[in-house]
Parts: sequence; structure tokens; C-alpha cells
Amino acid sequence: MYCSKKVEDDIVAVSGEECESCIQFKNKHIQYPIEVNKIKYEPFKSWNRYEPGTPIRIMPCAKEYKEKTYLGMYLGNLPTQNYVSYERKNKQLHICTMNNPAIYVFELKKIIYGCESYWSVINDPNDFEDITKETLDNVWYVQLLKEFYEKKKEKKNAIPKKRYEKNIRKSSHH
Repeated sequence: MYCSKKVEDDIVAVSGEECESCIQFKNKHIQYPIEVNKIKYEPFKSWNRYEPGTPIRIMPCAKEYKEKTYLGMYLGNLPTQNYVSYERKNKQLHICTMNNPAIYVFELKKIIYGCESYWSVINDPNDFEDITKETLDNVWYVQLLKEFYEKKKEKKNAIPKKRYEKNIRKSSHH
């Protein structure tokens, strides 16, 4: 089901073909050919949380790396891909980059992005240690998520007080 339409007082589902043939249909993807009156290009601007060249310990998420921790070097917040959008109303194409922390991993001789890994800065040469499940469990947002789901689970398993009291009264009469 793509969309619906009103037929008399009822709302009925329509097929994908019927939906796409409607004069009000607008595809969320760019449909070519298009008319472009203006191209707005947003040049890449790097902002760096850390100084490029900062030593990093990194554990790539891909299974092929078998949860191994590597030594890496922070390169900066670099583009991972281009992003293009089209404003139908003013026929303007907008082009910009999607960026993510880039880390060069010496042993692998390749760049791994922050979104593909767990990583942290090495502040002291004696600080280099493997990133383990225990390390990840101690990350503040992982702890927050665990706490959130534990509370949610407790609420789900808790018997409401009124229902609990009714159950006690019923059982005490037997």
C-alpha cells in the first residue's frame, strides 16, 4: 500500500501504480531529467575535535577484524561521501559532503572511519590497551542505554499495586 484516497465517505488503499499516476504524487528520490536553475555547492569544511596526527586505539566493527585493537592515527573529520538534494520549488540542487572521523590504521594500511569502529585517543603511551567488551560496557552512553532498558524491563515485570492488592485479598479468602 502506497497511499489512500477518499471514495465517498470511506478511505481506501490504492495500488502503487495508481498512487504514482496521481497528479499530486511526488517521488522522494530525484527523478531525471530535472530542470536546475541553480547549483548550491557547500565546500568541505573540516572541524577537528582532536589534532590531526593524534595517536588512536581502534577496534573496527567488521567481522574480518575479529575484535582486534589496532594502533591508528587521527587524520581529521573527513568526507565519507557526497550528499545531493533537490528543491523542486526553486529547482535548486544542493551538494555537500557527509563527514566522519578518519583514522589511518598502520597495520592494515587503510583508513577506517569512526562510524565503522570503536575508537579512543591514546593520551599516554602506557595507555594502549585492547578495546574489550568491558571497555565498551564502561562507555557512558552504553551504561545509559543499559540503565534505560533495565528500568523498562522492571516496569514491564512489575505488577501494579492495585492489582497486586486484589490478588492478595482473593488469595487470603481461600
